[in-house]
Amino acid sequence: SSIIIADVGNHCVHRIALPSGEPLPVLSGTGSEGLSYPRAVTVLENSSSTSGGASPFDVRLPERLLCVADAGNARVQTYDAATLAHVKSIGKQADGLTKDGESRIHIAGELEQPIAVCAHGRELFVVDGFQHRVSVFDGLSGRFLRSFGGRGKEAGQMQSPFGCIVVRGLLVVSEATRLQVFNIEGECLHVFELPDARDLAGLCGDDARGLLYCADYSRGCVYKLRIGWEHVGDPMSVAIE
Repeated sequence: SSIIIADVGNHCVHRIALPSGEPLPVLSGTGSEGLSYPRAVTVLENSSSTSGGASPFDVRLPERLLCVADAGNARVQTYDAATLAHVKSIGKQADGLTKDGESRIHIAGELEQPIAVCAHGRELFVVDGFQHRVSVFDGLSGRFLRSFGGRGKEAGQMQSPFGCIVVRGLLVVSEATRLQVFNIEGECLHVFELPDARDLAGLCGDDARGLLYCADYSRGCVYKLRIGWEHVGDPMSVAIE
């Protein structure tokens, strides 16, 4: 096993072996197969199930795909997690402006600043900080599936979202001072404002224990939260521990 770290300033992804702590080969490079300002990484298993049912193993692809939010190139790059060989690029880069120089309407499947990525089954959830939404792709084929969000402060809308993770089958998205919880289809279920939060960022979790960890880079701290419910049908709760 290993820890995988996106290094924005050096345009690369580091891997550190566990438990030895030995550095593994670095994923880097430029061009069509390279990276520019990578912001986040996740691993997608090539034998998944989605809400549509079981999906067979795709023998044309690696068993595990390393997926990188390649913010500088407005795409998600996928690599063989074992060999680091490039597999494919996902997402079409948005040009951002109309011919008249006005802000353009965000088109389905386009990305501007993919800042976070997480996997659930064979689906990739990509948080776009400029488009204030989440775009969902089939991680194996690269096909665009759906998007949700949009700029605003209401439940289900987003203001510069930063991080995402799936915990217990629910997608959690971080914004500056709050967390939003969505079902996998993109319906907003809950909004939680965190006291004293300033700039919530990256998320990680312990699915088995229902724990969620959220970094606040302005406060220099990490929130430890317990997310879930005691019984099916109970209201969801998020408690700071």
